[in-house]
Amino acid sequence: MLNYSVAELRYLSLGRCIGMVVAFITMPASAATGQGISEKEYKLDSLETLVDSLMPKVDTQDAKELFRVYFATIDRAVKPKEWADRMKADVMSNMFDQYSTDDQGEIYRLYQENSLHAADSLRSRVKCHYDAMIKKYGHLFPGRPAPNLTFTDTDGKALSLQSFKGQLLLVDIWGTWCAPCIEEMPYLAKLQDEYAARKDVRIMSIACDKKAERWKAYLAKHPTSWHQYLVTDAGNKMLDEVYFCEGIPRFIIIGRDGNIISADALRPSEKSFSEYFRKIVNQ
Repeated sequence: MLNYSVAELRYLSLGRCIGMVVAFITMPASAATGQGISEKEYKLDSLETLVDSLMPKVDTQDAKELFRVYFATIDRAVKPKEWADRMKADVMSNMFDQYSTDDQGEIYRLYQENSLHAADSLRSRVKCHYDAMIKKYGHLFPGRPAPNLTFTDTDGKALSLQSFKGQLLLVDIWGTWCAPCIEEMPYLAKLQDEYAARKDVRIMSIACDKKAERWKAYLAKHPTSWHQYLVTDAGNKMLDEVYFCEGIPRFIIIGRDGNIISADALRPSEKSFSEYFRKIVNQ
């Protein structure tokens, strides 16, 4: 789909995908003029290569508009029509099979509008994949109550995300052994400095270390200015089975109402994070 690898898509929410799509489709189109492709056998990879080469330059970060252009390019380039219909269904099914923390309903509805005359079997297949994605990941979509992760503070006091309802939470899931996690720490320190006076904003790190002693020793050697916690065994299980946290660092933003703003947010080190987070804080 749109030149991503499956491995990349595995860790991307729709918001992350949009950024990658923009980067891709603003590349210059090839010299091909869209006469279509003629092969004896349907090959998705070949068709994707063709469509990718013909994507026009589009300067937008609106996901619906990006897919509208993509579908139009498929219709223009892929013949016969049955192959174009099948390709759209394959692209959508593959996308909905991937991990997502964003509701992709607008994209699904665009597909429905764009495939009114496609075979019922194709439309039904896409719907099954979309419904399965909602069932598996829908609890992590923006606006849903944040699953109540449990952890302890440095004194061993039991806490949970609900303990801080009323505050906007930037939650950093990390580990003392994780080099990319540690690379984020200067950016977290900068955020803490910026929002220290805001009592309604909490910058917090929750470590996944199995041994509290190792975590405490690390913090003693590398003290931080923001809040530090250690996930409980139950919390670790929730990270795996409810938040689908298969890689760290992972950043989660939770609103003052206790609902998810982003279950897989940008990293603070990313260029656009400061403005992105500032807008959330001031909403």
